[in-house]
Amino acid sequence: MKIREIKLMFVPVVLSVALSLGACADFLEETSESKRVMNNFYKTTEELEAGLLGVYATAKIVYEGAALGVANVGTDEVYAINASSNMGVADRYLYPASHNTVTQWYQRHFKIIQTANIIIDYAPKVPNIAEKDMNRIIGEAKVIRAWCYFRLVQTFGPVPVELKETTDISFRIRRNPIGEVYAAIIDDLKFAAGEGILPENITTGHVNRWVAKGMLAKVYLTLGTSMNRNPQPVPEYDELEYDPAELFGECLTLCDEIIASEKYSLCQTYGDIFLLGKKNGQESMWELQFSSSPGLGSNWSKQFGVQQTGNANAATVSCLVGSSSFAPPPSFYRYFKLGDSRRIWSIADYRVRYDTSTGDPLDLAYLKDESISDVTDETFNIDTDDPDSLKRSMISIPGGRLRVSKYRWGYGADPSMYWAETLSFESTNCPNNVIVLRYADILLMRIEADMLRNQGTAGSESLKIMNEQLLARARGWNAAANRYYTVEEMKEQALADARKWLDVATANHEKNPTAETETELAEARANFAAKEARCLVDYTAATLTYDELLTQRACELCFEFHRWFDLCRTGRLHTLAPARVVNPNSIPVINFNFEVNYLMPIPTYELDLAEDKSLFYQNYGY
Repeated sequence: MKIREIKLMFVPVVLSVALSLGACADFLEETSESKRVMNNFYKTTEELEAGLLGVYATAKIVYEGAALGVANVGTDEVYAINASSNMGVADRYLYPASHNTVTQWYQRHFKIIQTANIIIDYAPKVPNIAEKDMNRIIGEAKVIRAWCYFRLVQTFGPVPVELKETTDISFRIRRNPIGEVYAAIIDDLKFAAGEGILPENITTGHVNRWVAKGMLAKVYLTLGTSMNRNPQPVPEYDELEYDPAELFGECLTLCDEIIASEKYSLCQTYGDIFLLGKKNGQESMWELQFSSSPGLGSNWSKQFGVQQTGNANAATVSCLVGSSSFAPPPSFYRYFKLGDSRRIWSIADYRVRYDTSTGDPLDLAYLKDESISDVTDETFNIDTDDPDSLKRSMISIPGGRLRVSKYRWGYGADPSMYWAETLSFESTNCPNNVIVLRYADILLMRIEADMLRNQGTAGSESLKIMNEQLLARARGWNAAANRYYTVEEMKEQALADARKWLDVATANHEKNPTAETETELAEARANFAAKEARCLVDYTAATLTYDELLTQRACELCFEFHRWFDLCRTGRLHTLAPARVVNPNSIPVINFNFEVNYLMPIPTYELDLAEDKSLFYQNYGY
């Protein structure tokens, strides 16, 4: 695909966005003039603004089609249900260089980059444009361009860096070294984060100065941790001249600036972040905007969703059931501690049951009531602390029915009843936004950078943020007391069944002390102690280890397209992804190659059209 072709593909996107905005008729007229050179296209600031919206619109294409699976599946957090599908092949790192997922991911990011380049190049040429408007528009386009290059360098390593609109050359001349790619990313974000470039106030759908700072903080953290990997899966990182300690310091400073701005805060209730009626809320920093208006939605969120029983078409009409292309491994369920409301919102341990004759929803059928054996009466129990019983449940058929319930499609006041609610839009045109960056991520990055600067120990401010903000919300809102649940209140709820068994066993043994009642009492005590140890309590400097922090990132940001990047940059992808536990009869294990799979292959299509294979080459092992 030549760059000239990419450029011409961009113009209709701009036009379609402008149509939705009611822009001037001359701008909307889609004739053969759509293909004229761009310097004659943008005549006013308004037209340039419409062009910028086209860049935002184009950015959404990486969350469609086969590209959706990249950096999503193949982790300890998500696997592809259909092992033989494109997603299933990507999930087990079996993709050849010609695979559709690889090609789409690569080409779509470069398409977005080219649309951003056009805006950046032509903004200064618009007659009578105010300097403030010009800088703002360029700044926004640079954030989007940096975001694309940031994702590309993490997935492919060296990639072509082209910062100008290109017509006679392509993105296939030379793969720039990783250090040069990061330098371009940092330059773009530093410009956008500079004084007076982007507004500090929040405008829905647009990036602002705080988003630029947040993205820059993420770049510094990613670069520093990628350099610190030991063993190092991508040797080129060992050659970089950056100082990881300085990068972590820069990340910490930027996060503290965002926190001090008080522009953002955590939503009171975790699930509210993802409700259709509460999009772009107080915690959101940057969301890619989708709408249920014709052609402006997507089915990306429907690739998640709860499983049904009794109505094969439920995904097309239900506000809770999805097509379930992606699911959480049962082992990921256990990353969450007891009393964590984020697990209850994000992972469904139930199916929506339908009347098979009418197709109407009846209730929620919980997996704990399903048998895991044809021989015994053992039922699914993923909360057990018996390791053998837990393993049997994890690899059972009911274990394969755990699903992602984080994204829902209702508008009713009670999200817990969305299973009974019918879609008010087409299931292929859902209005769920993609949250690119939110405030909780800033808080977690702040804690991580602090720990990395202090030999893995969190300082007092980081512990305060973790315990009083992130964990407090995770334990849930106590509406009666108008505050979050305390640790003791959470324990009272989470340990209710264990406490009941212990009380009964204690009473039975006191009433009739026998060897049998003594054994039962010991089992009840052990069960209570094991479950109490798994409760979501506050951390201390000793208990908040680096691995524990990364687990908290996973619990907070699960299914938001972060986990693969986190595992990759911290050098844990080759250990944690293959260690996930799923039903081996339906999902083959991941055979991860440490020397190869930390990077994806350069698409065959691109390589075949490259003139100089010594400058535009394939990644090792492909």
